[in-house]
Amino acid sequence: MRKGNFWRCVLPSMLAFACSGVYAIVDGFFIGRNLGDPGLAAINIAYPVTALLQALGTGIGVGGSVLMVSEGTGSEAKIRQDQKRILLLLLFAAAAMTVLGSAVKDPVLHMLGARGEIYELGRIYLRIILTGAVFQLLGTGLIPVLRNMDRAFLAMIFMMSGFFTNMILDYLLIEVIPMGMFGAALATAAGQGVTAVTSLLYLLKKSVLKRGGASEEGRLIQWDRIKRMLVIGLSPFGLTLSPNLILLVMNKSLTVYAGDHEVAVYAVISYVIVVVQLLLQGVGDGSQPLFSLCLGMGDVKSCGRYRSMAYWFAAAIGAAGMASLYLFRREVPLMFGASPEVMETYGKVILIFCAGLIPYSFIRVTASYFYATRQNLQAYILAYGEPAGVAVWLLILPHVIGVTGIWLAVPLSQLTVAGAALLLRKKEELSRNLQINGEVGKGESI
Repeated sequence: MRKGNFWRCVLPSMLAFACSGVYAIVDGFFIGRNLGDPGLAAINIAYPVTALLQALGTGIGVGGSVLMVSEGTGSEAKIRQDQKRILLLLLFAAAAMTVLGSAVKDPVLHMLGARGEIYELGRIYLRIILTGAVFQLLGTGLIPVLRNMDRAFLAMIFMMSGFFTNMILDYLLIEVIPMGMFGAALATAAGQGVTAVTSLLYLLKKSVLKRGGASEEGRLIQWDRIKRMLVIGLSPFGLTLSPNLILLVMNKSLTVYAGDHEVAVYAVISYVIVVVQLLLQGVGDGSQPLFSLCLGMGDVKSCGRYRSMAYWFAAAIGAAGMASLYLFRREVPLMFGASPEVMETYGKVILIFCAGLIPYSFIRVTASYFYATRQNLQAYILAYGEPAGVAVWLLILPHVIGVTGIWLAVPLSQLTVAGAALLLRKKEELSRNLQINGEVGKGESI
């Protein structure tokens, strides 16, 4: 085990995810300035579709990469075949989402509450996003492949290139050339396109189309292996989609039990808390290649040491996030033009959300460890436990303590799932110790 490997994998991953978190803030800034409230509302309503595309790409990319690294260690031919399978799955998913999404986008917008001008703007946005679904899928799905090729820094460069492309085009196509929502969607698709194309070209040149070495092993279409990739990918898919599911159920509860004031408060909270959460996701996803590689090599001790480093570093990030959100609790709402009433409520409520950041850091690293080492059931519990927990608490708490119960739902769910993560880790350690002691006992009896 080398500590340098940990930092080389995790730090670029964190920076890349931090940029992805600013994506939405930049879009909101330009759209809000030029299209006003209807534009912001249309983006927020249509965003779950974009989030679904990104989650699909992440699930396929990470699921395939885990299998590629944990079972392909030492065989260049196996790794190349798995990369081809990942690429084919991403292209198939993109084609399916383009066709299916284009067919159902109108009823989906109605279901999400879009009406009038917001509905028309949402249709424009989704038409471009779904047409460019291949960029969304490849842009998010190939980055984990590069990380698992020990190219974390390069993956960061490709992601940041997409971010800066999106930011520049947002300015040009919304402010300089007033193309409205069409320009906003085009900028988003183009940004993902830059990430997708650069990642694809590198992968094709350096690995997939590389000549020489061992002959290709087995058929490209192996349904059992593809199924295993998808089974592993369900966890990172859920972890990526989870914040958006929580956003949906929280907004729904706030509209039912509270009002526009509380919705505005949560909008500010969701913008800033997601940056800290994405940094923590960067720690978990950046550690995954190391966990999977250790599994492929049978190096349990190094895997445990990397996991401990990830826990401590994620906890430090969570603590720093808590401190920053607390210290700047008055300044942050001003950035979004919040009213004095929203500022006052935000200053109180953000402290409740801060309480969940340390448990959240433990959940992210543990979930990444479980799916990286192909302990799928445990990973599913953590990936889907948080949004499920929020939904359950929201069914109970608002009836008992009103709006305060809505604010408490997220941190309480995070504390509950973190407890489950701790129990699952203890159970795994106990099982491993029993297995080791059993093997020692057999050796002594022989």
